[in-house]
Amino acid sequence: MPLADAIPAKALEQTTDLIAAMERAQSEFDILNIVLSYSGRFGATSIFAGVMPDAGQSRQQQMGHVLLNGLPAEWALRYFDGGYLLHDPTIRMVREQHAPFLWREIEASRMQSSASRAVMDEAGDFGLRDGLTLSLRTLEGSLIGFSFAGEHIELCDQDRDALRLVATFAVGRALQLRSSNRFAAQATITSRERQALQLAADGLRDQEIALRMGISRHGAEKHLRSVREKLQAKNTIKAIAISMRLGIIR
Repeated sequence: MPLADAIPAKALEQTTDLIAAMERAQSEFDILNIVLSYSGRFGATSIFAGVMPDAGQSRQQQMGHVLLNGLPAEWALRYFDGGYLLHDPTIRMVREQHAPFLWREIEASRMQSSASRAVMDEAGDFGLRDGLTLSLRTLEGSLIGFSFAGEHIELCDQDRDALRLVATFAVGRALQLRSSNRFAAQATITSRERQALQLAADGLRDQEIALRMGISRHGAEKHLRSVREKLQAKNTIKAIAISMRLGIIR
């Protein structure tokens, strides 16, 4: 068989295998591993995908829009704690729905502010000096930003198309899992547990939650502990982010 005929067949087989693997994925961790196993050949070591949040949203609300988080933990924490989303030039380009772009292709005019330059410089400190970012739109009209990042990303036009396909399947599966997890979580989390978590998301402390709900502090702590266990969250902040992502609280 001529080599020219063999290459398309191999590419088709890889695509079929990837789709099958994505359909079997049962968690965000599974999806991240599948995507990185493919995109790693182009230099990607981290990926991130999230629905574009509204301006002025809190850190917890921003985290609630995250679909896939394969960023270094310390960088992700710094990014959201520091409000870097407001100054990130890649986010600005996603909102403008640009064609897939490499970070090194970002026009200098978009990096004029010191805050914008600082975001990209600090990302480099975590091994994220280059990346490919693309915009995706769901059937419901939500705008999603998807980034592959690493020290250096090397792509041809066909590679960009392939990564767009991978990102589309990854986002689709992540949204499916979110929907199924939402129904499962909503079936087990009680209305009082949801109320306690919503108050925590609004910034109230345990004692304040207890006073608002007319229960003891121990009772408030019990509700929040129960939610953490049901959502398999390490702490209340993580439980809030998961619950917002699943639509359990606002």
